[in-house]
Amino acid sequence: MFLNVLKSTRTQIVLVRSTIPFIQTRTFRYKARMQQFYNDGIDLNQQSVEINSTERIRRCSFYKDVDLYSFYKTTCPDVRTLGDALREGYIISKDGPCVGTFETSGNTNFIKWLPYSKVMEQSQYIGSYLLSKLKLIPMKSKVAILS
Repeated sequence: MFLNVLKSTRTQIVLVRSTIPFIQTRTFRYKARMQQFYNDGIDLNQQSVEINSTERIRRCSFYKDVDLYSFYKTTCPDVRTLGDALREGYIISKDGPCVGTFETSGNTNFIKWLPYSKVMEQSQYIGSYLLSKLKLIPMKSKVAILS
């Protein structure tokens, strides 16, 4: 009886010892494949660089030396306002994800994305409220929304 238990324990130990390297190899190959597939040339530790140390403003490391105003004027010449930017993004992304918020469910964190259509709808609600309650004059009033 004791020998049978000892044999089964040895078998389990051998199986565990041979399975762990197999799992580690598969995990390593999966990570390598994903890094190769999604490699955009940016080191994960340097995805953005700080351009203003006082205000802690960060910018994508691809465009750290580019004048963003002239860059966007050449890529999107019709965009002049935030509404124009939302419409342009809506058309280009075909109502894709626009704004993401972090949410937690148990121990996992995930990003819940709002599509462009929902963001545009909510911005219209904000704009109509500002026009009706504050009596702002379009194109003459300036509004800053801080969070």
